[in-house]
Amino acid sequence: MDALPTELLLAIIDRLRWDQDSIATCNRLNRRWHTLTHHILYRQPRLDRLPALEAFVKTISSTYGQQILGELEPRFSKQPSQTQNQNEPYNAIADGTLRISQSTQQQAPPLVASSPAASLIHPGQLVQTINLSMLPHRWETVHVGHIQGLVEGCLFVSTLDLRDCILLRDNAVQSIAELLGPRNLLSLVLSGCTKITDVAVLSICAHSVRLENLELSGCDRLSDISILELGSAIIRERRVSHSGFMETEPQLQGTSQTIRSLDLSHCTRITDTGIRGLRQGAVQLASLNLEGCYGVLVSDNDLEANEWEDLGDEDEDDLDVDSDLDVVSY
Repeated sequence: MDALPTELLLAIIDRLRWDQDSIATCNRLNRRWHTLTHHILYRQPRLDRLPALEAFVKTISSTYGQQILGELEPRFSKQPSQTQNQNEPYNAIADGTLRISQSTQQQAPPLVASSPAASLIHPGQLVQTINLSMLPHRWETVHVGHIQGLVEGCLFVSTLDLRDCILLRDNAVQSIAELLGPRNLLSLVLSGCTKITDVAVLSICAHSVRLENLELSGCDRLSDISILELGSAIIRERRVSHSGFMETEPQLQGTSQTIRSLDLSHCTRITDTGIRGLRQGAVQLASLNLEGCYGVLVSDNDLEANEWEDLGDEDEDDLDVDSDLDVVSY
């Protein structure tokens, strides 16, 4: 079977990509199979038991792993460095005035595991998805130490699901934002993390450069401060070439320019003020869940109406509803 062409082996491996046990078996066959399956094996680790989570965190934070990364660092010049300016304050809330300084870091390209040395790359560098939603009793076992170990060892995660990890506080989300936000983080699920506050969301906005999906369902400590910041943007100058000459032109940056899906269901402290600001600034927003947000009375066409009032068929026909934004509210 080892004599088969690489294209056929890749097709076989692709059929097994969701079967982690089979991929692990293939990974141990020989050097060729190991090279072809190594990056798939660690793409989405199965963390459905607490011992598995703790063992994985220990593995990616081991001295051996750090030694391997140090040896490979000169070979990959594009590997992103640690986040800078972590101590720079990112928000100040005083006298009713909100000031935010967005991160100026640029996105770093992901590390591609396609070279002969890829099989030596630390497993944490290959992880793309971390999903703790199937971990039993995560609401009483997952703490900031686990999250700190995961984000420090898996710097290129694009999807992170931490729903119902209610022990997590703002400091855990700040670590996620500072280490993963400037790189590849596309989706972050914090639904049910009831102890996080506006500070966590402000940190996400200050550091994330590619975030497209954010789920905050049940985070009832969040207020309009977070929602307004999600809809705000800053102007940065970028250098572009026109006819051989380098010129600078303004460009809007911020989470508002990338966010496409936002779940705010059962965030009971947010009001019309925050939602209006969000919808004005979040130009890419296509899905917004406001179920259980009893302080929000703005309908799809910005018509203020009590949510218990039913519109007749004739009235509904007269409404000019924005079809580009899918708003869920009950």
